[in-house]
Amino acid sequence: MIAQFPEQVIVLEFKYAKDSSEVDSKRAEGEQQIQEKNYARPYEGGNRAVTTAVVVIDGEKRQAV
Repeated sequence: MIAQFPEQVIVLEFKYAKDSSEVDSKRAEGEQQIQEKNYARPYEGGNRAVTTAVVVIDGEKRQAV
């Protein structure tokens, strides 16, 4: 997901973890995917700050972590 604001662009990758033990590996997987697929590249070099983040949904706790 890309959220664009006048002074900032936020690149979000969402991952689902079946339980709490998968959260860290899913977060790392999401960070790697953002880098490998260059999701932020089209927004870099402009006049807006670019932030990337991974949101992991913990299926066991039923919340975003």
